[in-house]
Amino acid sequence: MAGKRGRPRKHPAQEVKEEIKKILDEPKIANIKLSEEDTQLIETIRDNEASIKKENDALGWDVKIDDPIEYFDPELSYEITGYRPIDKTRGLDFDPKLFMTTRFNKETKGKFCLFRKGSKAYDDFWTEEYIKCRNGLTINGYTLTGDNYYFINYYQLFILDQTNEAGAGRPVGFPNFFVKQYEYFHYIALCKKLKKNAVGLKARGVEVCPTLHER
Repeated sequence: MAGKRGRPRKHPAQEVKEEIKKILDEPKIANIKLSEEDTQLIETIRDNEASIKKENDALGWDVKIDDPIEYFDPELSYEITGYRPIDKTRGLDFDPKLFMTTRFNKETKGKFCLFRKGSKAYDDFWTEEYIKCRNGLTINGYTLTGDNYYFINYYQLFILDQTNEAGAGRPVGFPNFFVKQYEYFHYIALCKKLKKNAVGLKARGVEVCPTLHER
């Protein structure tokens, strides 16, 4: 991967951490007297930051958020996207059904959202779904990217093995969860976060290690 000239860009997460630190340090520098509400808010931010750090340290990452990444290795875990390998020995406690509540609503109740249209609960539901489709969802230490979440909950494909007769047309249904797709979506998310192009050339039945390229 070719090097870049000039000062390297900071990762967005690092910028957020520095911004939070700046906000927390400002009252000390300016000697500002804070209200009880402001003090509690700052303490909450500090507690949350400490909790997240403790959780991440406990989970452990093969590739830290600031580590250089030249290619995506599905055998390693990546803090930058929250990817963790799922195979015959790892990820045995991963349950894809926990990420499919919305599609199950559609399959069993006929609609994605069970709240009354126009209600606050209805609006909150779709706001949360938008955030999940954009930022992804983490449950029990496993993260599905936003694209992967949208794919398994909202996208529908032709079902090739359920056509009863010729000319009847193919029914559509939600896709199954596949680990290789889970890996692929994290690879795409990694490329987006690092501002790289994705490459995925392969022969049928042959696995390859995706690489990252400068845009």
